[in-house]
Amino acid sequence: TVPAYANGWYTGDRSPASFAKRAAEVAAMGYRGLKLDPFGGGGLELSREERLQAVALVEAVRAAVGPSVELFIEAHGRFGPATSIAMARDLERFEPSWYEEPVPPENIDVLLYVKGRIGIPVATGERAYTRYGFRELIERQAADIIQPDVIHAGGFLETKKIAAMAEPHYMSVAPHNSNSPLCTAASVHLAATLPNLKIQETFDDFAEPWLRELVVGAPVPRDGCFALPARPGLGIEFREELVPEHPPRDGFFNLWDSQWHKRNAHEK
Repeated sequence: TVPAYANGWYTGDRSPASFAKRAAEVAAMGYRGLKLDPFGGGGLELSREERLQAVALVEAVRAAVGPSVELFIEAHGRFGPATSIAMARDLERFEPSWYEEPVPPENIDVLLYVKGRIGIPVATGERAYTRYGFRELIERQAADIIQPDVIHAGGFLETKKIAAMAEPHYMSVAPHNSNSPLCTAASVHLAATLPNLKIQETFDDFAEPWLRELVVGAPVPRDGCFALPARPGLGIEFREELVPEHPPRDGFFNLWDSQWHKRNAHEK
């Protein structure tokens, strides 16, 4: 089986009590790894209030799930090095298994600077593309865990090459996967072949239910693991006729796109 960790379970009320309750429910589903972003809308810096809130959320989750469940902290690459280091040191006592994208991904030197000053393993790579995009990250050992996305990074063979590059550097692989059950199906096939696999990301238990109607036959985690795929190809059926029933909704990318068009029209 392929071990999986749960992402997407912590949306809604951002109080420690709500996070703790939801984390306990997800752990009871069999997941032995949970990822969360406790930082809210923080940018390059966090206020004192935001830092205390983040610590309170992680503390509540750790208390709810106990010491044996892995916690993964997501920073989404939006902090400067000083804030990132300070936040990591605040969270070290909860023993997270990794600190994901602690700084923006474009500057390897800054990532190395942070990595050398914190006591949490560093994970990154969802925004690196092809083996050429991963080369410096791996050769300079700027992370402990790499997170290529099989869709973004160049497909199966390219991602296999990335994982193979990481293996002699003793770096493990935790494939990124936030792109529907279709990406889950591809990711589980990939993960099953990786000797340096750590764990596989999944949102599918916490996404819109209709996605599983759209992508029939995608792997479903049971007790926190995926069974090895056994059907031909990706083993799925994509029901394209259902797509018109679920048009895009306003969200971050729709908002960004509309703002871009407004700004572009004004400049013209």
